[in-house]
Amino acid sequence: MDRKQPLAPRPMARLNSAIEAMQGCRMGIRGIHLVVALAAWATLGTQIYLTLNDADFSGALAALVNLFSFFTILTNTLAAVVLSAVALAPSGRIAQNAPLRAAVALYIGFVAVVYHILLAPLFSPTGLNWLLDQMLHTALPALYIGLWMGFAPKAGLRFGHALYWLIYPLAYCAYALLRGAATGLYPYFFLDPTAAGYGPVVQMVGLLVAAFLLVGLAQIALCRAVARG
Repeated sequence: MDRKQPLAPRPMARLNSAIEAMQGCRMGIRGIHLVVALAAWATLGTQIYLTLNDADFSGALAALVNLFSFFTILTNTLAAVVLSAVALAPSGRIAQNAPLRAAVALYIGFVAVVYHILLAPLFSPTGLNWLLDQMLHTALPALYIGLWMGFAPKAGLRFGHALYWLIYPLAYCAYALLRGAATGLYPYFFLDPTAAGYGPVVQMVGLLVAAFLLVGLAQIALCRAVARG
């Protein structure tokens, strides 16, 4: 008697298996984004707690305003919002907004680069402050950029987006300078005109804007190449 040959998988079974694998992959991606989002919120929450207990400020509102006057805190908050949206609503407007997710990657990349080049040599935090410092300026930027590179949509980016991406850093610089003029509190030394006047500040802002623009254009060119490939 001839031995029966095993039946080949039916097309519908193959399709169901492929769908299940894709769903599992999507759930895994959402899970990774959720873990990083929770880490970001935990870091920001701890930083807020420490700030509220800072004796340098007379009230909670003043302490929070000062904390959220730092580009680092604002940008990490923005990244946490985007990561949360990707994890909880992967088909939503934020998760599917390629220009937004790319812009946040650009901004948080500059958080890391500017800190490690200009600011890190000026500080020597210890203990919990050191951990928060590393999370906000190193770990979270690296994780966000890695997730953006691996999983964010890239199609639809245009070179004109690089100009729109300048609005956030320019608005931040304007806010920091106006607030500093009113209160005497400047978040970063390179935005403080009290030492050498506005000339060096304008030069530094110009350099940063040019860097944002050039890196943004390079980022878009890379994304367009990936989308075509």
